[in-house]
Amino acid sequence: MSDDLTLYDCEMIKRQFADAVDPETGEIPTEAMEALIKANTTSLAKMEGLCKYLCHLDHYVAMGKSELDRIGKLVKAAQNRQKSIKKFLTPYVDAERQRLKRPVEAGMFRLSTRRSQSVTITDPTLFELGAFPNESRKKVFWEPDKEQIKAYIKEHDHHPGAELTDKTNLVIK
Repeated sequence: MSDDLTLYDCEMIKRQFADAVDPETGEIPTEAMEALIKANTTSLAKMEGLCKYLCHLDHYVAMGKSELDRIGKLVKAAQNRQKSIKKFLTPYVDAERQRLKRPVEAGMFRLSTRRSQSVTITDPTLFELGAFPNESRKKVFWEPDKEQIKAYIKEHDHHPGAELTDKTNLVIK
């Protein structure tokens, strides 16, 4: 590996780590990880290359999250379009079906309507007051807000069921 390794030229390190991945778990076994770290920390130049590869992975993760967000927005937009088209098409198809007394044929499609019922909750507070039987509720799982708990512990020195744990985090600038 050369000293002029760039963020975009991390293929050798990338291959080393990719070759060490356990295909069943997707993880790098501890022994293999220790060997990779040892091999890439024998000199400052090699450590620099490893740091550049870590930066490359940071950018890759950010890019992946951004792409997931973009795809999520595309899916939501398509779902909204579907809902909107169906909302405006349904009354027309229903009226035509009643007029023709049969499904509406549009090329290779046959359109009809069916009746159904759905529940509209008009007062959600009734659930909190127990007006509906427990079987009619879904469980909601709460996730602790660790930032709020951390602030509370720092202010009050303790919180039942939680504690501050000192950790060492790697910072690469």
